[in-house]
Amino acid sequence: LFSLAPGTPAMSDTIPSLPAHDALAAARGGQTLHVDIRRPEEWAATAMAETATGITMEDPDFVAKITALAEGDRSRSITLICRTGGRTARTGAYLADLGFTRVDHVGEGMIGSAHGPGWLTRGLPVVGR
Repeated sequence: LFSLAPGTPAMSDTIPSLPAHDALAAARGGQTLHVDIRRPEEWAATAMAETATGITMEDPDFVAKITALAEGDRSRSITLICRTGGRTARTGAYLADLGFTRVDHVGEGMIGSAHGPGWLTRGLPVVGR
């Protein structure tokens, strides 16, 4: 989909980070579209957040699929999740550059990071396990 040159600063501060439990509540309430951007083997290894749609960031049609999920509305709220929040920060910044105006991410990811313990450690619901 895209790549960062070595030495490029982290983009984790360019899009908002939501705690996993807030992302769950927002997705359940219909306030955001929740997208897991990891690879299929990662979904199989840890399962997927109950509220997420799997669209791997490596899919050549990633942007088209995100656009279709949002029904063409680039102002729809989209919350991205990955393993630890790194890929979602970069991917969210990329989507913002393409005109998506309400993108955030679960900075703690599925397994945890400096942003928090992670979806799995929090015991939030998953599918595919």
